[in-house]
Amino acid sequence: MKAKHDVASLEERQQAEAEDLARRLLTARELTAHLEDFPSNTLSAGLFFLLFAAYAAIGSLLILKYNYVFQDGISRVANGSYVLFSRTPHLAAVGFVWNPLPSIIELPLIALKYLWQPLLSKGIAGVVMSAAFMAGSVLQLRGILLDRGLSRAWRGILTFAFAAHPMIILYGGNAMSEAPFLFFTIWAIRRLMRWIYTDSVGDLAVAGVALGLCYMTRYEAIMLGAGAMGSVFAIRAWRDRERGLKVACSRGALDAAVLGFPLLIAFLFWTLASWVITGNALAQFSSVYGNAAQTATSALASQGSWSGFVATSGGPTLFVLRSLLSLEPLCMGVALAAIAVAIWRRERVVIPVMSMFGVLVLFELYGAQSGTLYPWLRYVIMVIPVTIILLATILPPERVPPSSSRQRPMKQRHHFTPRSLKMLYGVFLALCLVPSFPISFFGVTNPSIGNQEAGLRSIIWPATYPSDKEPQLAGWEPESQLAEYLDSLGLKRGSVLVDTWLGWPIVISSKQPTSFVITSDFDFTRDLNAPTVYGVTYFLVPKPQDAGVLDAINRRYHTLFRNGGGFASLALDIPSIGSQPEWRLYRIDSNPLDAP
Repeated sequence: MKAKHDVASLEERQQAEAEDLARRLLTARELTAHLEDFPSNTLSAGLFFLLFAAYAAIGSLLILKYNYVFQDGISRVANGSYVLFSRTPHLAAVGFVWNPLPSIIELPLIALKYLWQPLLSKGIAGVVMSAAFMAGSVLQLRGILLDRGLSRAWRGILTFAFAAHPMIILYGGNAMSEAPFLFFTIWAIRRLMRWIYTDSVGDLAVAGVALGLCYMTRYEAIMLGAGAMGSVFAIRAWRDRERGLKVACSRGALDAAVLGFPLLIAFLFWTLASWVITGNALAQFSSVYGNAAQTATSALASQGSWSGFVATSGGPTLFVLRSLLSLEPLCMGVALAAIAVAIWRRERVVIPVMSMFGVLVLFELYGAQSGTLYPWLRYVIMVIPVTIILLATILPPERVPPSSSRQRPMKQRHHFTPRSLKMLYGVFLALCLVPSFPISFFGVTNPSIGNQEAGLRSIIWPATYPSDKEPQLAGWEPESQLAEYLDSLGLKRGSVLVDTWLGWPIVISSKQPTSFVITSDFDFTRDLNAPTVYGVTYFLVPKPQDAGVLDAINRRYHTLFRNGGGFASLALDIPSIGSQPEWRLYRIDSNPLDAP
């Protein structure tokens, strides 16, 4: 009995020592893995700050020195300022026509305007926002290349091809929403590509969160979500096809629901908030300032419309095709090659990428045909990262991505690539990437393609294209001077009523923003209807032409701009410069209700 007891004790001690050794080995492996990842993490952080500084510096230089501005981006900075510095500060002042996330992220920087006024008056807060998100987009794309197991050389080439693309550099520091849109979209794509191999519900959930945040940035996220959910449903149903059609479809629907739930929550939250606060659930589409109203009133002289501009470009469909090929001239060839290689390797990673981008292009084509979208090159900016990602699926990995129990692994013969084949891949990569730089640069500086971006040519070739002939370089100098003039009058609180639909440059240029009654104020409609009763001294109104037709004062008093409407006298006339409207400042002499 004693011998048996001693043997049992010895076995227990040996088992305990083995478990202790296993724990030590696991700790050592974790430490080794951490040390191996440390250089990569350091490189990622360094790359982020380098790109962030470069994009922010370029964007700030273009605005501060050359007055080259994208007014849609700066107007979102203005939306954030209403939350903090209007007469009635509140979060809903950010507005419901445009998605709120870029403006909300900019709030901490906008709050520092008293330390440096250009953070607000020149929109530098928006430059910082877009630079940070574009640098993050580069890191997300690099993460896809790491997940694919590409060699360091391939990773470096593809990362540089994305980060240094002319369109990416420009939109990395112009305060527009393209940078966060790209960040969240590439993040979602990366997680979906990982899900193909891991079969992890966590990857689906994170991809869904990315799509939900993308919706709070741009409405196109609905299209991306539809494409992503369709691909997830199809992949899951195909994996479970042997269990029967009913089980396969139900499991596919479940995975698609996991992916789409955060997007649904974001949509319901924003729609419900808009309906409760403004009475309009989908302000972007149906409000007086919405996209439909803008495209109906815009003209080529102001911002451009499909009916006028696209007609000179061979029709809507051809214009979209030209835009895609202007940014990535070989995108279609790369897509076909990626599909062919995926079939050969029996991979499915291209399915979510192609489905999401395909639905987005179809949406762009619909907007082109229906005239509900502007002919802007930036609407197809997703073709740049998609082309890079598809190239990454073609190139041979150094290691094979891990396979789930239901995913057929890639053929191991692709793990080791002969030197001659590597050279062939290199030639293919060069043929795909090298033409994109000069061709995209031409597209960006060509007004028939990049009608929003072509102002760059006046900066690069000022002798050939004088800046005074370029509307985009006019900025809002007249509005800034008007704001200075109003500040010099020492006006009381709420003395000037202006609709910030077009008047936002005046408000953000003023050092006394509370002297304005603006659209987001709770009492805007009340003061508009009875200005003399509530102490409004001036109406500031744009010429009722193009987008000025939507101005609230013009809609309420149809003859005010022309002759004062019978109750106001002209105090100041500011002529139009560039794409900015003509402004008139009217002193209110009597109650509008008493006017003949």
